[in-house]
Order: sequence, then structure tokens, then C-alpha cells
Amino acid sequence: MIIGIGGVSRSGKTTLANQLSGKLKGKAIKILHQDDFALKSNLPMIRNHPDWEIPSSIDWPSWKSEINRIRSQVDILILEGIFAFYDQSMNDTMSHRFFVSITKEIFYKRKRNDLRWGREPDWFIDHIWASFVKYGQVGQCIDPYILLNGEKPFNIELILQTMHSLNQGF
Repeated sequence: MIIGIGGVSRSGKTTLANQLSGKLKGKAIKILHQDDFALKSNLPMIRNHPDWEIPSSIDWPSWKSEINRIRSQVDILILEGIFAFYDQSMNDTMSHRFFVSITKEIFYKRKRNDLRWGREPDWFIDHIWASFVKYGQVGQCIDPYILLNGEKPFNIELILQTMHSLNQGF
């Protein structure tokens, strides 16, 4: 089973992946974070700033290769990232898809408090949101998917019940 989790930066994708992993006892689970497949060199730039927020910043061949390598070794593979639903061939492999939504205001608040790589300039935070709107949305060909509110704690039990009720190999 492959579970996809998409949403804007700081929406709760990794939190959801970790919570699901912690609740699915007795299963071999692996989480792949799309950020781990960002290009290490030849990264696109915007205003002399590395542009992690566009699809061309991801090493798609490595990401897909790792998915194909791991999927037969685990019961559940969780894929999370801002572009989790960008590639249709990957979408077709997913049993369950979660889109974690937050408002623009909450995104800005969380992103301004995110100092993992130092303080990002406001223009770049604007760029992150614009890139998400352009590239990170759930497309029309993604069906079905479960929309989750990333502004509140996740109800993991309800999420698991929903997955079970969809009766897709869970």
C-alpha cells in the first residue's frame, strides 16, 4: 500500500505521516520525504536564492527509483511532500491520498516562525505560497482523496476508520 500526503510547507504533512506510522502497529512502514530528493546541485535559483519550491527542484528519477525499490520491502509506504500529487504516474500507485490544507494566513505565520534554514525573506515566503498554488494542488485526475484540516490536531482514529471504510487493502 502506498499513501500520499500533500500540502503546502508547514501544513502538517510530516506530522500526519509520523502519526499514521505510529498507529499502524504490526506493519512494516517506511516514510519517504520528498524534501530528501531535492537536487543537491544545479538547483534552480530565484533572486540568488535556492528555489526549493518548484517541481524542477526535485530529483524525480531518484525519487521514483527509491519508491520502486522500497515498495516491495514494506507493507505501507508513505510519500509526503509539497509536490506529492504533481506526477500522475506516482498518483496512480497510491492507495490513499491525503491533502493537508491550511489557510494562507496560517501558512505565513508558521513559515515566519520556521527558522530551520534561517529567516526567509518575505518575498520568498510569498513565492513559496504562489508555487504551492501553481504546482502543489490536488489535480482533477486525483480521485479519491481525503481533505484534512492542518490547522487542528489530526484525529488519527477517524482517519484510520476512513481508510478502512474505503476498503482499499487496509
